[in-house]
Amino acid sequence: SSVKISNFDMRFEQDEEAKYTAVSFGNSENSEPIVDDLSQVQKDGDTLKIVSRLVTVLFDKTSFDVKGNAYLVFKNATRRLATAPVQSLRSAQETTQGDSAGDVEFSMDVTLKKATGNVASKSANNSGIVVFTVGGITVVAILFLVIKKMNK
Repeated sequence: SSVKISNFDMRFEQDEEAKYTAVSFGNSENSEPIVDDLSQVQKDGDTLKIVSRLVTVLFDKTSFDVKGNAYLVFKNATRRLATAPVQSLRSAQETTQGDSAGDVEFSMDVTLKKATGNVASKSANNSGIVVFTVGGITVVAILFLVIKKMNK
């Protein structure tokens, strides 16, 4: 692609109301986006991956929208077509690296599914092991005392 994302914002919305903003626009035209403490942006070449935790308020309903805007710039000096005034002909027009290529709005609907079935917590399993171990040691101690009394 001949364009790249120069700046963007991303927010989580429910019922057209912003509930959480994961990434905000940078302060100036050439600055990087500002990332919230619960999110991070991972760059791999021209690909951006945004990882964010979901805030509690999003679980009040079964879905939410991820929305935002991205500003695009040309990566390299290229030639693009421009309409010439004579008979709708097109002519080549030079662009320079960093020129604006426009902005684009993005949106994605996310549906939440609740876990089904019984999910045992790890602490419940640990307390069961402790009770079983203490009970086993108690039974062995009682048997030891009974056998010792019988031998006297």
